[in-house]
Amino acid sequence: MNDTEREGEKHLSLKITIIVFWGLAVIGVVFAIMLLGNIRETITEQRTMMANNLAYQLHVRLNHSDEEINQQEANNYLNKVIAEYEDIVEYEDIAVDLYKEGVLLVSVGNLADTADAQRWEYDVNLGFVRDLEQDLKIKVYFPDLEESIHARRSEMVIVLGLILLISGMLLKWVLDRILTRPLQAMVVTAKRISQGDTDLSFDTSTKDEFAYVSGFINEALSNSQVSEEDLQYAKDLAVITLHSIAEGVVTVDQDARVIDINTMALDLMMCSKEESLGKRIDALLPVINKKTRKKVMHPVLECLSHNKTVELEVGSIVTLGGGVEVMATMSVAPVPDPLGFVYGAVMVLHDISESLALQNELSFYASHDSLTGLYNRREFDNDLKRALEIAKRDDVQHVLCYMDLDQFKVVNDTCGHSAGDQLLKNLTAHLLSRLRKADVLARLGGDEFGLLLMYCSMEQAEEVADGLRQAVNDFQFLWEGKKFQVGVSIGLAPVSTLFETVADVLSAADMACYKAKEDGRDRIYVYRPDDAALHQRREEMGLLSFMRRASEEDGFELFLQAIHATSDRSVQHYEVLIRLRDEAGNHVLPGTFLPAAERYQLMMMIDRWVVSNTIKLLQNHFENGSDISVAINLSGQSIDNKGFLDFVLDQLSVIGDQAHKICFEITESTAINHIDSALFFINRIKEKGCSFALDDFGSGMSSFAYLKNFPVDYLKIDGSFVREMDQSKIDQAMVRAINEVAKVMGMKTIAEFVENEATYHCLQEIGVDYAQGYWLGKPFPAKEIKIVN
Repeated sequence: MNDTEREGEKHLSLKITIIVFWGLAVIGVVFAIMLLGNIRETITEQRTMMANNLAYQLHVRLNHSDEEINQQEANNYLNKVIAEYEDIVEYEDIAVDLYKEGVLLVSVGNLADTADAQRWEYDVNLGFVRDLEQDLKIKVYFPDLEESIHARRSEMVIVLGLILLISGMLLKWVLDRILTRPLQAMVVTAKRISQGDTDLSFDTSTKDEFAYVSGFINEALSNSQVSEEDLQYAKDLAVITLHSIAEGVVTVDQDARVIDINTMALDLMMCSKEESLGKRIDALLPVINKKTRKKVMHPVLECLSHNKTVELEVGSIVTLGGGVEVMATMSVAPVPDPLGFVYGAVMVLHDISESLALQNELSFYASHDSLTGLYNRREFDNDLKRALEIAKRDDVQHVLCYMDLDQFKVVNDTCGHSAGDQLLKNLTAHLLSRLRKADVLARLGGDEFGLLLMYCSMEQAEEVADGLRQAVNDFQFLWEGKKFQVGVSIGLAPVSTLFETVADVLSAADMACYKAKEDGRDRIYVYRPDDAALHQRREEMGLLSFMRRASEEDGFELFLQAIHATSDRSVQHYEVLIRLRDEAGNHVLPGTFLPAAERYQLMMMIDRWVVSNTIKLLQNHFENGSDISVAINLSGQSIDNKGFLDFVLDQLSVIGDQAHKICFEITESTAINHIDSALFFINRIKEKGCSFALDDFGSGMSSFAYLKNFPVDYLKIDGSFVREMDQSKIDQAMVRAINEVAKVMGMKTIAEFVENEATYHCLQEIGVDYAQGYWLGKPFPAKEIKIVN
């Protein structure tokens, strides 16, 4: 315990001692007044009672005596009575005189001098004792009444004082134990907590009122500590945030002098905190008008003057440290006191120069190609739309050139895309140098460009396009010692009232460009409304969109055509065919849409649809006990694709050991043109139990030479040999030869295009195994197939 704690304890103990002393003193005075106030009456009453009692006892004694009382007997008796009395009243000495017939018989007692003593006289009448009269009288002497009173009072005061002293000491000890020590412990704890020892807490082990109060204080201290910690955390966080944010924050007083500033603001002003504090903000960060170059009223001064939030005016710039001028946003808010008096302001400054530059860059690249700097497709469409509106409004003509580079892929494949990118940038600069300012050149795709020639006739446009074609031919690109030369195919379409929308114009120019490529590349093709070739291409383009939508929305439908055994015309095998439903629900024949699908690389999409839906068909019939098998045609595009092979293998796993019910057909030309991928595909699929047929066999120039290389199970004899074989000996000979070779190789034969009975009988005679054609059965929807058990 330190000196301060001991001093505090002595002060508290002294206060309690004083309180106990004065309390007991008051109590003692009250008791003394109550006890000493009637001592005189008490002593007088006691003496009277004692004298009467003495007389009474003497009376009783003499009444029971047979003899006459003598001096000795009276002396003995009185001494005995006095002794008994004095044993009872220790502090009172008495004396007694006994008179007989008026003569002093005996005198007893301890009073030395009875002259001043108070006396009581009591006459004893003994005449009735044995009818003998005895004139007896006693006189009783006591000490002086005042002295007795004084002695009694002194004795009582001493006793009362001792009682009060002992009671006071006991009370002080009790108070120290139950009050002083707990209070002192609380005081000591409170002082140490106030001095920063926050780990302490008030003692709650006593389980009394002090424990309750201590617990309450502990909880309050805990909450207070949490609040202080939260407050300190919030303060620290605010400071860290203030110095971490990307905006400069400055606090000024009512005279616009800096009183606080964060790190970002210091960085912007290029000065230290010491250099900025106390300086006027309009001197540290001057604001000028961008156009007039004159100083304007600083927003901080305006805020302090008008007591309102002020923003930096548009067109103003801020001069930072070192004289650097930047575009910035500045917001200033007044800081009022509770009475509304403004005693300062807070300014938030943000340098937006970089963000404006980035915004301008983003705005540029939103409308321009990032590689060449030309307009992109979206911006070119906007210009083309405006040109079409002008053409319709003013009845004038512009021309759209759609350009597609030839042999550009060679550069990418040989030297990589970085070389291709550099070629495009160099070629773009080469072309721009040959155009008018009013002409709009844009990059529409990888190696596709669009050129809008405003107010230009088709004849002029052809001259410009031919000049560009020649410029591309003359352009040579060098990369790592290699020289490359590219060409360009150009399609021209008028931007006039001939078209309704921008999409129509672009489609026409695109088709013209495609026709230029088809015709041999490095040439120009002009769109004309009556051009049959472009009309066919337009129809094909429409079919492409329709086919893509059909594959996603089940716009295709499976058809089946029976393949009959020539021995008994039984049917257990069907060729899977496909039909396309148009918007009216009518079926479009394969000869209409498959050539377009082949041309535009959509055959694999169609083959996937056919395979997956055929598997679903077979699953349904297998579950119902049907024993049919099917033949599915595959295109060369699918055979060449590794992903398609994986797809087929996954589909076959669905039907497991029923895969032998599927025969895949590939044409002879496909097998020959894709011989490696075809052989790999056939071998992998046959591992699953499927069979293969070589379709249109005999149409190639070297069919027999390649036949031995393909592990197929069936040969489908080309229909050109079958259709009229009943009238042609040559066709019969061809069919016979194919059939005999197939038999030698262990293959079965299928003849298609059987359109009459005579042809069927010829096939039977030759020994062809199966026949298929309209005479035997036309294609029908797969959903109408009957279950064959």
